[in-house]
Amino acid sequence: MGTVTEVLATAKKPEDVAGVEWDARSRVSILDTPLKDKKVDAEKIGEKMKKAKKAAEFVLTYDGRKLVYGIRVGSDLTVIDSLDVAGQSDLAKRRQWLVRLKKNSKVVTSADLDAFDKVNPIPADPKEIAEVEQKIAVTESIIKSETDVKSWYAKKYADFDWQQRRLDFLPWAKKQGFEAYAQFMIGVTDGFQDYAMMKTHVLKGANLPVKLQPATRAAMEKAFAAGQKVDYAAAKSEVLKIVDGALMPKFRALRFKEAEKTVEREKKNVVALKAELAKLKGRK
Repeated sequence: MGTVTEVLATAKKPEDVAGVEWDARSRVSILDTPLKDKKVDAEKIGEKMKKAKKAAEFVLTYDGRKLVYGIRVGSDLTVIDSLDVAGQSDLAKRRQWLVRLKKNSKVVTSADLDAFDKVNPIPADPKEIAEVEQKIAVTESIIKSETDVKSWYAKKYADFDWQQRRLDFLPWAKKQGFEAYAQFMIGVTDGFQDYAMMKTHVLKGANLPVKLQPATRAAMEKAFAAGQKVDYAAAKSEVLKIVDGALMPKFRALRFKEAEKTVEREKKNVVALKAELAKLKGRK
């Protein structure tokens, strides 16, 4: 194989080096290999950047033998640390490094691992087998859940949890032009203060007004003007006729289409994972 390079983080300005370095060091740390995420001299790197008028790239390179972590400014590479992968005589340990690099970086691929296994047919690591089996279990669980989505997904707004109300339904309703109704229901459900609710949805000049029966609006405005607690029961009932009656069926239909795509994608994933598992178990 030729040399493969992955850019872990980029500092566009000299003053960015110290901050960006933490991102790169965290990436090196999760590789879980003997490669060290040593601290660099940010001032010296900054000087190189000024002289070359180039950004500084924290890179990871692998040529099939040696793994190198360094900083590249233009064509100049400052090596921070390196690991002699090919020099590791313990083949099981070497393969473990390759597996971790494949999982947490782009410098080692499945093809690289297959090539290693062909030349070095050693038994698979039980931990690696267990990890793939766990991935299969999780993927199959996702497939089952998404296949059965119509039976368990919220049928009415009241069935939504906090995340579904705010992160799923609200953005969708906003795109449909019904942000006011979704926001109103969040406010009612989560107990927003009267001032915020009335100013946003009910009073004249409201930012996100909701359509209410005149009598309902008048009663709410009267209570608010008198400093009394506003009763939202009637308004909630009217808004829910729109939310549950018109919006929820459309939103559920979209969710079901997404579920179909998820099932299709995860079925392909589980096939690939099972093939990977069979390959691992086939190494005696």
